[in-house]
Amino acid sequence: MRDCFCFRSTITLSILLPECGIHDINKLISYFLLYYKSTSYELKLKYERFNILTWISSITKKYIHTKKTVTIKPFAQESLNVNADPNLLKHVVDNLITNALKAAVQNVLISLEANEKYVGIHVEDDGQGICREEVEKIFEPFTTLNTDQNLSNHIGLGLTIAKSIIELHKGSIVVSKSNQLSGARFTIKLPR
Repeated sequence: MRDCFCFRSTITLSILLPECGIHDINKLISYFLLYYKSTSYELKLKYERFNILTWISSITKKYIHTKKTVTIKPFAQESLNVNADPNLLKHVVDNLITNALKAAVQNVLISLEANEKYVGIHVEDDGQGICREEVEKIFEPFTTLNTDQNLSNHIGLGLTIAKSIIELHKGSIVVSKSNQLSGARFTIKLPR
């Protein structure tokens, strides 16, 4: 883990509105609504049983044309089924991948693991990583480690929402140092 500082801010919508276009305002409102629902237990999961290997491949297709490399590490099994809400889980994985792309120098690696109790999804990058002091704080609302970004595009709710969604699935999400790429490694564990 690297030495760093955290830029923590409380954002008011009135400050952001003059800087935003309609698309950005809609995105902000959607994030605030999802944040409210996920933290107030109003969010209801729509469970489906699906092959997570096929599902993760379909999600990552949109990242093919990025300037950085997104790699899915091959998994030994052809089929790996999980019982989860695919739409809400997509929101979580998309958030982890886009965060990894922002932090990465060049590479993002997505891998899976499984046993009889859980399925794990790992998203790793070759960026600077996250310092030990910020590992727990990173899941708190309105916390961001990147001070260079426009606040209208990065308000620090993505990982808070992701954690709430994973916990609704009775799973966990943690961050650690990537042994393969030396940056951050986010791990989601979902019960099978």
